Amino acid sequence: MKSTASKKQRLKFFLINCGAFAIIFSLLSFITIQVIQYSAYTETDSTLERMANNPRLLDREIGMLNTEGKDGPIGTPKFDFDGPNKFNTVIVLWDKNGKILNDSSVNDKLENLEEPVFDKKNTDTISTLALKNTNTDSKFSFRSITIPTSENNLDIAYIQVLVNINQIDEAVKQSRLIILICMFIFWILSLVISYGLSEFAMRPILKSWKKQQEFVENASHELRTPLTIIRLNLEKLFTHPNNTIIDESEHIAQALNEAQRLTKLTSDLLLLAKGDSNTLVLDKEIIDTNTFIHKVLDPFQLLAEEQEKQLIFKENDSFNANIDVAKLHQVLLILLDNAFKYTKSGDDITVTSSLTSKKQWEVSIKNSGPHINEDKLSHIFTRFYREDDSRSKETGGNGLGLSIAKQIIEEHGGNIQAKNVSPTGVIFTFRLPNK
Repeated sequence: MKSTASKKQRLKFFLINCGAFAIIFSLLSFITIQVIQYSAYTETDSTLERMANNPRLLDREIGMLNTEGKDGPIGTPKFDFDGPNKFNTVIVLWDKNGKILNDSSVNDKLENLEEPVFDKKNTDTISTLALKNTNTDSKFSFRSITIPTSENNLDIAYIQVLVNINQIDEAVKQSRLIILICMFIFWILSLVISYGLSEFAMRPILKSWKKQQEFVENASHELRTPLTIIRLNLEKLFTHPNNTIIDESEHIAQALNEAQRLTKLTSDLLLLAKGDSNTLVLDKEIIDTNTFIHKVLDPFQLLAEEQEKQLIFKENDSFNANIDVAKLHQVLLILLDNAFKYTKSGDDITVTSSLTSKKQWEVSIKNSGPHINEDKLSHIFTRFYREDDSRSKETGGNGLGLSIAKQIIEEHGGNIQAKNVSPTGVIFTFRLPNK
């Protein structure tokens, strides 16, 4: 079931990435092709516009026409086109009736092509014109502009400039093809990357899923034990209906103890759940550090005397800190309870408070218990983790205390760690930013 859900989610990520990359590359291809097409005709169009805006240049070219016979054809214009496609340029001279005056020169240059048609409506406008080859049915493309002329003795009313752009069209087509092929190749590569990204994106989800599954399994196991004990003790009471409370006090006490343990366990689980859902709210206030620690340690002094242990507080200069008093009190209770569990009679438990050079409030609690295996030190803050199940049953732990302490410290923006000390003992240290 888990594997199927993982594959479906991964496929979903993969398809989303494919679609996103497809849209990106499509837009990129479209924009690139449009820019190339625009740039390809810019130089030709700018030259045509310069000619349209320079009537003196055109008048000069008209004056250079070969007029050796009034009744004969005007002849080839001596026009020196100063733009691109200099040798692919055709000048067409029109009279006011739309007749070509220099038809012999036009026919020489437009050999085997149909004659252009005069369009009076598109004067002073650059447009694209296609002329058909009468022999092969192929078409030649031209950029064209038609310009009205001033009065002259040659009956020239309009001058049309044609520039062949077949080579430019072919270059644009080749560029478009290359771009599309490249974009397709990159899209295929993006699919491969998307597949890897989908796997990478699933890792934290699967990790979270695994942690959640382990949490539910462990919580169910922890809840099942006290519930079972409570049920068995209550069932035991029904087997002796005539007994008094004193007669069954042992079973009642066991049920109450497990009920209390169950209450604490559910409170711990609720606190961890709030942290996971980012709904854990800190009610911070400014306190004096040494005064605060003294208040926490005072009740434990009696416990230390009873267990023949010595609780030592190594005071340094006190200072103010902004903390959630109740939650940090809980952290210290967890760490002190842990220290008392593993410290033998006659040994010391040492608490130290200080302000580090990095402006952090550092609190350490050292016990003289046995060392924790080095490979297990990094796991002791994991939920429901127990270094030794048998020892945890003896001390009554459920594996949540250190996890809760770590969560509260991290909510304060700090960190907590544990390390072994020589010759024996473990020291727990947390640091909180003190701004």
